[in-house]
Amino acid sequence: IAVDYLRVVLVATPPDAVLVVMGFGLRGAGDTRTPLLVGVVVAVVNVIGNYLLIFGKFGFPQLGPTGAACGTAIAFTTGAVLLFALLVRERLVLRLPAGWIRPEVAVIRRVLAVGMPAAAEHLLIQIGFVIYFSFAAAYDTTAVAAYVIGVRILALSFLPGIGFSVAASALVGQNLGAGQPQQARQSGWGASGLSLALMSACWVGIFLAARPIATLFVDAPLVVDAAVLFIQVLAATQPLMALDFTLAGALRGAGDTRFPLLAVLLGFYVCRLGFAYQVAFVYELDLFWLWFALVPDYAVRVVLKVGRFRSDRWERIRV
Repeated sequence: IAVDYLRVVLVATPPDAVLVVMGFGLRGAGDTRTPLLVGVVVAVVNVIGNYLLIFGKFGFPQLGPTGAACGTAIAFTTGAVLLFALLVRERLVLRLPAGWIRPEVAVIRRVLAVGMPAAAEHLLIQIGFVIYFSFAAAYDTTAVAAYVIGVRILALSFLPGIGFSVAASALVGQNLGAGQPQQARQSGWGASGLSLALMSACWVGIFLAARPIATLFVDAPLVVDAAVLFIQVLAATQPLMALDFTLAGALRGAGDTRFPLLAVLLGFYVCRLGFAYQVAFVYELDLFWLWFALVPDYAVRVVLKVGRFRSDRWERIRV
């Protein structure tokens, strides 16, 4: 089933990549509304396409999981075509100039110099998640189920940090480009402060509502207890996540993409995975300590990024 799903949905990888790049380009230029509206269209097409093709409604074939892949592929392609059409018609703050399809070596080099470290950072994070998941699997199926539930909550809790990260990246990049490094610095700290305030307020609600949230996913008492622990640790880490996400966005906006990569190597791989390995396989501590490995990871990343942003090295990077 998974192979059939992937064979279809991977066809939409190119339009999805184009959609992501165009969306971030517009956000970097200060237009965050157009990607939002296109994202709404993608979501609606995705839901409708999945409904029609999974269950075979209104004369469409009943394809099950393959129908889900088809619906998702159609949604990504629709979004890419829509956003591309808007760029070509010069309806947006960015536009595609004549001859845009011709490769420019100088531009490609600059894009790779900034983009490759960021791509490596996200790749390492995803690999790290898999390794951390394997440590949870070393306990029992209860830990695995609790982790899967916690990750779903984690994905939702990331959203404010991601939003302020995009804002910090756009504002820092624009102000540096305008020759206003002090304004860029104020924008980065301002976005970080707003992110910290919002996510700190959110963590209280998540912490108190951990058990009702867990019971939305499963009714097995042991799994609920393990998930509650994970969600509460996750909630307490929200302020650190806020600073980590937003300052990383600010540094990327300045073209400083290598330092967040270094922070991931030290925070995620040395602290989180190193701590988790000792907990799971050396000292064989209970599950709480495996979840607690989140704390040193984000603490180290925040200390490193705060120190970096307080310096002036990121202001002098040429892209």
